[in-house]
Amino acid sequence: MFCMHCGQQIEDGAPFCPFCGNPTEYAPQAQDATRAVPSVSQTAPMQQAASYQDYAAAPTTPTCPTCGAPVAAGDTFCTACGSPLSQAAPAQVYAPTPAYQAPVQQESSVGLGAKVAIGVLAAAIVVLAGVLLLGDRLGLDLPWSGDSSVSQTASVDSDDDGEDDDADDDADVDDDAGFSSSFEEVEDDVDDDADVDDDADDTDDVTAAADEREGYVLPESYTTYLTADEVVDLDSYTLWIAINEIFAYHGFEYGRADLANYFAQMDWYAPTGASDTECRMEFNEYETANMKLFEAERQARRDAGTWPNEYDHYED
Repeated sequence: MFCMHCGQQIEDGAPFCPFCGNPTEYAPQAQDATRAVPSVSQTAPMQQAASYQDYAAAPTTPTCPTCGAPVAAGDTFCTACGSPLSQAAPAQVYAPTPAYQAPVQQESSVGLGAKVAIGVLAAAIVVLAGVLLLGDRLGLDLPWSGDSSVSQTASVDSDDDGEDDDADDDADVDDDAGFSSSFEEVEDDVDDDADVDDDADDTDDVTAAADEREGYVLPESYTTYLTADEVVDLDSYTLWIAINEIFAYHGFEYGRADLANYFAQMDWYAPTGASDTECRMEFNEYETANMKLFEAERQARRDAGTWPNEYDHYED
């Protein structure tokens, strides 16, 4: 519920507002209009010297100094009697005595030193074993290796064996050389056969392409990148037909009778009414590159005045 005087929200059923101290509708009815609030000096009992037992039994929550009712921390007035709480003593809270903790004993450094010594000793043993093994394999005359004469004899024997091994190695090298040369000859033969097969495949591809576009004045224009020198050497009529046969193959329909009749003789010509742009979208990479060379040479001849005017008309 809310206080009718200050508007603060208070606990339901509280007789007095803890914020302003005014009575609520649940407060006891006084006989007169004024309510005398007893002072702390009149109502508070005489304080005596508190003993240890008194402090041990002290409440853990604050209480009203007037009526002794428990109050909440931060309240300004008692909700039971409406007295001000400005002189209320804060509650005393006693923390328990911490339990005895035994001192932590530090680990002795003796164990660490022993571990280091063992590691160093193990490393020394490994190094010594490596030296002995290396000296034995190389035939070194080490002070602890025994009689030096025995070592020298073993060394001489090993030299003899080494000469025999060298002879065997030379024979192996000769054998390897002969095998390598034979292998290289076989490999060269295989490569030659592969090259022949590739050339045959290329020839078959060119032949098939030529058959597919029989009647082309430049059948290589759609299978090979032509050079500028090759295009310059073409006469104007051949260049004119080379340009138009690429468009005709991709369905361009000519309104000019001589071109229409010329391409009508080709088995591959099937006009679809495709535009110039649509035909160019169907060009392969060779046709696109060669068409740039053809058109550049045509423009050069136009600028020089050597290109026939009748070749620029596509309608009768």
